Amino acid sequence: MIVHPVKDTNLAEKRGRLIKNIDPGHGPWYVACAAEEGVQKFSESLRKVAPYLNIGGVFAGCLLIGVFLGHWLDGKWGTEPWMLLTGSLLGIVSGFYHFFKVVFGLQQGQQGQERGDDESTDTED
Repeated sequence: MIVHPVKDTNLAEKRGRLIKNIDPGHGPWYVACAAEEGVQKFSESLRKVAPYLNIGGVFAGCLLIGVFLGHWLDGKWGTEPWMLLTGSLLGIVSGFYHFFKVVFGLQQGQQGQERGDDESTDTED
């Protein structure tokens, strides 16, 4: 079954109801620009949040790698439960290291941007 697109003459009116503070009388171009502006704001906020989104996954990954490595070494060397505890501790430490590295690194970068510092353009005297 082939579905052909139908031209909608009331596009501006329908989109105008979905996007607040838009007068449907301006036409579809105005609505498209307003929708694009909303998408830009959303993508900008997503870019600001994106570095923080993987912190939980990386922390869990570090912990799981440490646990599995410790369990495997316990089975290989017969040192049960010491390698498991050591691997768990190393996983937790590496997870927190990554957490603080991301959080403090981003805060320092944001402070530099607020002051107008540009590290990429260093001048030599």
